[in-house]
Amino acid sequence: AAGADLILAKGSRDWSAYYLALDKSSAEHEEKVKREHEAKIHRDTKPSRELAAYAGTYENAAYGPATVSLENGSLVLRWNRLVVPLTHEQFDTFAAVSERDDVDELVQFRLGTDGEVKTLTIFGEDFAKK
Repeated sequence: AAGADLILAKGSRDWSAYYLALDKSSAEHEEKVKREHEAKIHRDTKPSRELAAYAGTYENAAYGPATVSLENGSLVLRWNRLVVPLTHEQFDTFAAVSERDDVDELVQFRLGTDGEVKTLTIFGEDFAKK
Protein backbone atom coordinates (compact mmCIF):
# COMPACT_ATOMS: atom_id res chain seq x y z
CA ALA A 1 0.00 0.00 0.00
CA ALA A 2 2.93 2.34 0.68
CA GLY A 3 3.94 2.27 -3.01
CA ALA A 4 0.41 3.17 -4.09
CA ASP A 5 0.37 6.08 -1.63
CA LEU A 6 3.62 7.39 -3.11
CA ILE A 7 2.27 7.21 -6.65
CA LEU A 8 -0.99 8.90 -5.66
CA ALA A 9 0.81 11.62 -3.67
CA LYS A 10 2.82 12.69 -6.75
CA GLY A 11 -0.22 13.73 -8.74
CA SER A 12 -1.56 16.15 -6.16
CA ARG A 13 -4.32 17.49 -8.39
CA ASP A 14 -7.35 18.75 -6.47
CA TRP A 15 -9.94 16.52 -8.09
CA SER A 16 -12.81 18.02 -6.05
CA ALA A 17 -12.02 21.49 -7.40
CA TYR A 18 -11.59 20.06 -10.91
CA TYR A 19 -15.03 18.41 -10.92
CA LEU A 20 -16.66 21.44 -9.30
CA ALA A 21 -15.22 23.65 -12.07
CA LEU A 22 -16.37 21.16 -14.70
CA ASP A 23 -19.86 21.14 -13.18
CA LYS A 24 -19.89 24.95 -13.09
CA SER A 25 -18.88 25.28 -16.78
CA SER A 26 -21.55 22.72 -17.73
CA ALA A 27 -24.18 24.67 -15.76
CA GLU A 28 -23.01 27.94 -17.36
CA HIS A 29 -23.29 26.37 -20.82
CA GLU A 30 -26.83 25.13 -20.08
CA GLU A 31 -27.75 28.60 -18.81
CA LYS A 32 -26.36 30.21 -22.00
CA VAL A 33 -28.30 27.77 -24.22
CA LYS A 34 -31.44 28.49 -22.21
CA ARG A 35 -30.98 32.27 -22.54
CA GLU A 36 -30.42 31.96 -26.31
CA HIS A 37 -33.57 29.83 -26.61
CA GLU A 38 -35.63 32.29 -24.57
CA ALA A 39 -34.42 35.19 -26.72
CA LYS A 40 -35.87 33.45 -29.80
CA ILE A 41 -39.32 32.76 -28.34
CA HIS A 42 -42.18 34.38 -30.25
CA ARG A 43 -44.08 36.13 -27.47
CA ASP A 44 -47.85 36.63 -27.56
CA THR A 45 -48.62 33.55 -29.65
CA LYS A 46 -51.45 31.19 -28.83
CA PRO A 47 -51.80 27.44 -29.32
CA SER A 48 -53.43 26.54 -32.67
CA ARG A 49 -56.32 24.84 -30.89
CA GLU A 50 -58.18 25.11 -27.59
CA LEU A 51 -56.28 23.25 -24.85
CA ALA A 52 -58.82 20.39 -24.71
CA ALA A 53 -57.79 19.42 -28.29
CA TYR A 54 -54.31 18.48 -27.03
CA ALA A 55 -55.67 16.13 -24.34
CA GLY A 56 -55.57 12.42 -25.04
CA THR A 57 -53.33 9.35 -25.09
CA TYR A 58 -50.23 9.35 -27.27
CA GLU A 59 -48.40 6.12 -28.15
CA ASN A 60 -44.74 5.38 -28.83
CA ALA A 61 -43.76 1.78 -29.70
CA ALA A 62 -40.56 1.91 -27.63
CA TYR A 63 -41.63 4.11 -24.75
CA GLY A 64 -45.30 3.24 -24.28
CA PRO A 65 -48.20 5.61 -23.73
CA ALA A 66 -48.12 9.20 -22.54
CA THR A 67 -51.30 10.98 -21.58
CA VAL A 68 -52.10 14.66 -21.69
CA SER A 69 -55.05 15.87 -19.65
CA LEU A 70 -56.68 19.24 -19.10
CA GLU A 71 -56.77 19.94 -15.36
CA ASN A 72 -57.89 23.24 -13.84
CA GLY A 73 -57.38 25.04 -17.14
CA SER A 74 -53.85 23.71 -17.76
CA LEU A 75 -52.36 20.73 -19.55
CA VAL A 76 -50.62 18.00 -17.56
CA LEU A 77 -48.37 15.33 -19.11
CA ARG A 78 -48.19 11.87 -17.54
CA TRP A 79 -45.58 9.44 -18.79
CA ASN A 80 -44.25 6.51 -16.76
CA ARG A 81 -43.69 7.98 -13.28
CA LEU A 82 -43.60 11.58 -14.52
CA VAL A 83 -46.46 13.99 -13.86
CA VAL A 84 -45.44 17.33 -15.34
CA PRO A 85 -47.47 20.51 -15.88
CA LEU A 86 -47.21 21.95 -19.40
CA THR A 87 -46.87 25.71 -19.76
CA HIS A 88 -47.53 27.31 -23.14
CA GLU A 89 -44.35 28.71 -24.62
CA GLN A 90 -45.07 29.55 -28.26
CA PHE A 91 -47.36 28.29 -31.02
CA ASP A 92 -47.87 24.54 -30.32
CA THR A 93 -44.82 24.20 -28.06
CA PHE A 94 -45.15 23.86 -24.30
CA ALA A 95 -42.53 23.73 -21.56
CA ALA A 96 -42.52 20.66 -19.31
CA VAL A 97 -40.72 21.70 -16.14
CA SER A 98 -40.49 19.72 -12.91
CA GLU A 99 -37.56 20.39 -10.60
CA ARG A 100 -38.54 17.40 -8.45
CA ASP A 101 -38.14 15.05 -11.43
CA ASP A 102 -35.23 16.99 -12.95
CA VAL A 103 -37.22 17.64 -16.14
CA ASP A 104 -36.83 20.81 -18.19
CA GLU A 105 -37.97 19.88 -21.68
CA LEU A 106 -39.98 21.26 -24.55
CA VAL A 107 -43.06 19.40 -25.74
CA GLN A 108 -44.08 20.09 -29.32
CA PHE A 109 -47.48 19.15 -30.64
CA ARG A 110 -48.05 18.77 -34.39
CA LEU A 111 -51.34 19.10 -36.19
CA GLY A 112 -52.36 17.12 -39.23
CA THR A 113 -53.70 18.65 -42.44
CA ASP A 114 -57.19 18.29 -40.94
CA GLY A 115 -56.20 20.62 -38.09
CA GLU A 116 -56.40 17.85 -35.49
CA VAL A 117 -53.55 17.24 -33.03
CA LYS A 118 -51.62 14.19 -34.32
CA THR A 119 -48.33 13.89 -32.41
CA LEU A 120 -46.38 15.13 -29.45
CA THR A 121 -42.59 15.14 -29.29
CA ILE A 122 -40.63 15.07 -26.03
CA PHE A 123 -37.03 13.97 -25.33
CA GLY A 124 -36.64 13.78 -29.13
CA GLU A 125 -39.28 11.02 -29.38
CA ASP A 126 -42.55 11.21 -31.27
CA PHE A 127 -45.76 9.91 -29.71
CA ALA A 128 -48.79 9.47 -32.00
CA LYS A 129 -52.24 10.41 -30.73
CA LYS A 130 -54.63 7.45 -30.52
